[in-house]
Amino acid sequence: MIDVLDLHLHSHFSIAASNRMTVDNILTFVKMKGITIIGTGDVLFNPWKLELEKNLEQEGNGFYLFDKIRFILSSEINLIFEKCDKLRKVHLVLTFPSIKSVEKSRNLLRKFGNLETSSRPNIFIGGRQLVSILKNVDDDIQIIPAHIFTPWFGILGSKSGFDAIEDCFEENTDKIFAVETGLSADPGMCYRINSLRNFTTISNSDAHSPDQIGREATIFKDIKSYEDLFSVIKNYTPERFLFTLEYFPEEGKYFADGHRKCNFSVLPDSTSHLNCSVCGKPLTYGVFHRLLELSGNSYKNTLSKIKYFHTIPLKGIISQVIHKSNKSLAVDREYKKAIDIFKNEINILLFAKESDLISSLPIEIAEGIISIRNEKVIKFPGFDGEYGKIILNYS
Repeated sequence: MIDVLDLHLHSHFSIAASNRMTVDNILTFVKMKGITIIGTGDVLFNPWKLELEKNLEQEGNGFYLFDKIRFILSSEINLIFEKCDKLRKVHLVLTFPSIKSVEKSRNLLRKFGNLETSSRPNIFIGGRQLVSILKNVDDDIQIIPAHIFTPWFGILGSKSGFDAIEDCFEENTDKIFAVETGLSADPGMCYRINSLRNFTTISNSDAHSPDQIGREATIFKDIKSYEDLFSVIKNYTPERFLFTLEYFPEEGKYFADGHRKCNFSVLPDSTSHLNCSVCGKPLTYGVFHRLLELSGNSYKNTLSKIKYFHTIPLKGIISQVIHKSNKSLAVDREYKKAIDIFKNEINILLFAKESDLISSLPIEIAEGIISIRNEKVIKFPGFDGEYGKIILNYS
């Protein structure tokens, strides 16, 4: 059995998240997308935890069930502390094997931050100490650095991050074995940095609305339990950790250097710009710039530890080929027809035979999907919080 994991998402309580991010809607879109294991998001926020408890049943193996879909208790936190005369702000995804471990963690973490007012709480404590606290609660609690290269909140980001994972977690780094790529990076980029080859990269959607669920994900074979999942991630083997599903990194909001306010962007390998050509102020360095810094200013090909495939959401493909808005009724109709035929979106994007796509879908949509699989695209990189664009290229 193929299992598709998306650990990182947010509830309707989260800032900038859709009010449609309810348990019922998450379930609906999880099935439509083809996710088999989904994170709850925001479980440290009590109002959301109470909603989850009304709907989820404990399976007894670290998973929680809702209408046959497996949920993992998860939450993102913002770790804030000062080190080496610099204020650090690092986003982490936490996972918990039980409600009991969530409650114990809440009771301890509330000493270091307010868990009552934000679904992604600010926790004022160092990385090493956080790991010690959570692992003392339950050794099966996992700590995963989120979107590791994002300028302001990535653990390796240019604004408030570090140059190595070890700089954050110190002697407790051995308790960290996975990192999240984020939308502006993929495993191939991550493993150009030698120190990251000690970690397994996973990919998640960081969804703030139901339609974003599964836009990035990690694909496994025959996951039996919470413990089994993280054992497979930690002890990576390609027989069970199959690959990750990725955005084209250029589509992410922080790939290139730039200034959104000035609509100015640039890739660091094509210019020596340090400041914006429009306003003269320092640019926001993107993920690609940070990658060059951390890999010794080279972008040589390095064999990725993890297999991965780039794609864009199915509605984005349909929108481009029929020349209608992504939110139009026409796109929605074609999307639902495709789902009715192939059961879910990830099936269509990754697994369906090309011959079946061509025989079952309108030819232009089938050709669009095949073009994406072959990476026949034109890329316009995102920068400074502005999403990039990936355009189909049939030539």
